[in-house]
Amino acid sequence: MVQIGSFKEAKYASTVQAVARERYKLPVVNDYNTARRRYQIRVGFFETKQTANEFLLKLRTDYPQEYKDAWVVQLNK
Repeated sequence: MVQIGSFKEAKYASTVQAVARERYKLPVVNDYNTARRRYQIRVGFFETKQTANEFLLKLRTDYPQEYKDAWVVQLNK
């Protein structure tokens, strides 16, 4: 997945989640991290790290200011 944001406030996380869903038509997860007390917004379920990195490049190209701090996250299976 590609994490596009981390927020303390649920309302900001929900807004970013909705915008990402509309832009990319991919699954967008709003996951609450209890240890960090933050909502983490993640996009897509990619088969390979390379595919996730290609999508990350697209995000940064399409919206350089909005997703400049995004990164690839590997989920535990």
